[in-house]
Amino acid sequence: MNRRRFLGASLAAIALTVALVGTAFAASPAKLRSDGSTGTATITGAKSATLANDPGEYTYVYVNAKSPYGKVLAKVDFGFNATGSVAGGAPRLSIPVDSDDAGSGWDLFAFIDVNSCGSGWVSTANPACGVYIGSEFFANWDALAAAHPTWRMARDTSPFAIADQAGTYHLSAIDLN
Repeated sequence: MNRRRFLGASLAAIALTVALVGTAFAASPAKLRSDGSTGTATITGAKSATLANDPGEYTYVYVNAKSPYGKVLAKVDFGFNATGSVAGGAPRLSIPVDSDDAGSGWDLFAFIDVNSCGSGWVSTANPACGVYIGSEFFANWDALAAAHPTWRMARDTSPFAIADQAGTYHLSAIDLN
């Protein structure tokens, strides 16, 4: 399956996840969390987790903490290290973006997956990580931020790390705030 079709097919699961993450963000203290996953998310440390999925399942983690909500994309820095399974676009960062600067919430999600990075370091700071957003692809996060200097991190939902393919994914050094 090509990557664009894969990402498009994943949008429905992500929309559900966004609703759950947004709700949990308002209610929980600052720490690594996973709510609403269909697979098994095991928090293994303050900044680490193992995501395990059977076919058709997904798992994700997020941090209920102060994030760079409303900041321009050039000021946003997220990432994690990944080992274990790699499948389709999983694992990946999913970053909510307000592209119309209306403050009305997320309009798009930016995706950075382990495959587009060429290594297990999935990060907005990694110049090797390609970024998918809407119908666009950018060589890295800095290129996205330069092309859209007024776009901001959405204020209404949290960024998250997600795996929505079968496998066992080990994430460490998770930085989502």
